[in-house]
Amino acid sequence: MNYLEERATAILESATTITLASVNEEGFPRPMAMIPILHDGIQTIYFETKEREGGQTKVNQFQANEKAGIEFHQGIDSVTIFGEIEVISSIEEVESIREKADRKYFASVSNDGVSVLKFTSVRALYVIDGQFKRQEF
Repeated sequence: MNYLEERATAILESATTITLASVNEEGFPRPMAMIPILHDGIQTIYFETKEREGGQTKVNQFQANEKAGIEFHQGIDSVTIFGEIEVISSIEEVESIREKADRKYFASVSNDGVSVLKFTSVRALYVIDGQFKRQEF
């Protein structure tokens, strides 16, 4: 792991929220503040979400288009990552991920429509300590 990726991981660990953007049904980005529940550096980041009645949800949007973007920052240091989302909906898999999670957003998952969004990084843009760098994964 290089210095910028290490700093990006440290910024991620201190972040209380991350902006996660999906693509809505009209082709526009739909940014939402999300709480990361688990991560493996900055290459794999997990979020919880819940199906809502009425309207297009993140789950529907990511099932239609897995492309996603995230952004998190600390002061003027920022990390933007482009990647893909896998929607994990089976209760067994969701509970398995939650057992390893650093944080949990929902109290329980059984019969609640809770899914885990697994973000896998493709490309990162770092603006850290006055340095600008792109990294492919």
